[in-house]
Amino acid sequence: NIEEKLLLKNRGGLCYEINSLLYYFLCDCGFKVYRIAGTLYDPKTRKWNPDDGHALIVLQHRYENYIIDAGFASYLPLHPVPFHGDSVTS
Repeated sequence: NIEEKLLLKNRGGLCYEINSLLYYFLCDCGFKVYRIAGTLYDPKTRKWNPDDGHALIVLQHRYENYIIDAGFASYLPLHPVPFHGDSVTS
């Protein structure tokens, strides 16, 4: 199970495991969040990965939407990514 995998065996989890845990935590903290599925683009191969192959979170705060993603391996954003379209660095 996920508890054994993450806490006892010190292993990482898949995006749908880690982001689901974060989703429920954020819900319990009173945040307005949604779980969504996304399709990833691989710039090295110039191809799209399978449809809806990644799970992530959208958080609404002060009338603005942010991507929250704790399950994206080495490309993990270190802070919420706003939807405003500007380039962000983390």
